Amino acid sequence: MNFKTLDMTVQQAIEVLRMNGYYVGNMWCREDVTEKFHCTDEEADEILDNALNSEWICERIQDAIFDEGHQMELELKDDYL
Repeated sequence: MNFKTLDMTVQQAIEVLRMNGYYVGNMWCREDVTEKFHCTDEEADEILDNALNSEWICERIQDAIFDEGHQMELELKDDYL
């Protein structure tokens, strides 16, 4: 496998996501799981999916978004007043 080509493909994919409004500054991959556990790719995906979509994590992220916006003294939209 040509990793340089693969890296370019990944970088291009990240750029496409960024250009379409997605935040890509903090991304996770299977290796974040497989460096800790002996598991299949499917198991690693399941762990990441469960961890990143847990109610607790989602609530903390939403809280942090509001906290950061307030710290930056941004005006809250009417929908969130």
